[in-house]
Amino acid sequence: WMRPNLHQSVFVMMPTLIFLVIPLVFLVASGEIDLSFASTYALAAYVFALLVKSGVDPALGIIAGIITGAAVGGMVGALIVVFRLSSLVASLGVLFLIRGIILVATKSRSITMMEELETHWVYSLLVGDFYGFPMQVFWAALFVIFSYYLFNKHKFGIHIHHVGDNYVSAEQMGINVNAVKIKAFMFVGMGAAIAGIFTTLI
Repeated sequence: WMRPNLHQSVFVMMPTLIFLVIPLVFLVASGEIDLSFASTYALAAYVFALLVKSGVDPALGIIAGIITGAAVGGMVGALIVVFRLSSLVASLGVLFLIRGIILVATKSRSITMMEELETHWVYSLLVGDFYGFPMQVFWAALFVIFSYYLFNKHKFGIHIHHVGDNYVSAEQMGINVNAVKIKAFMFVGMGAAIAGIFTTLI
């Protein structure tokens, strides 16, 4: 139980799971589900690694990765609300589509880029060490606080609650149900992208 190495491993990897799981709460609360987040996770990490390896500043690579995640989430959301597809079927299809694209693009090979990252300020800021604690623990804590505020206090979270409870009633109240659902899918994509980028940095 009192094994420092075990606790350190938990602190290193747990934040990644938090970035993945917390946004799914928003989506499930809205009455939808997204299975494509696993491939979004990989795609954003791939975009980030590819840009850094090609000489792009890691900070810009992070932004590009998060935009990629948001774009995939928006695409999945649009497929569901525009074409009235089941979120389970549509997201599962996107999951396998993106996975196939990544496998073909990478030829199942990993990209090593520690030389480009270890000396950059982004590395120490995001996954460095702060008095024995990995920095990603603090970023995950901030993400949880932000998500709590967004879900319980912000207009977006209130709309999520209304849409999930009764989307017909929400529409009658003037809430754009389709926009709310697409934003929820985009948030899931962004969370998956952040998780993928942190995993790449680790």
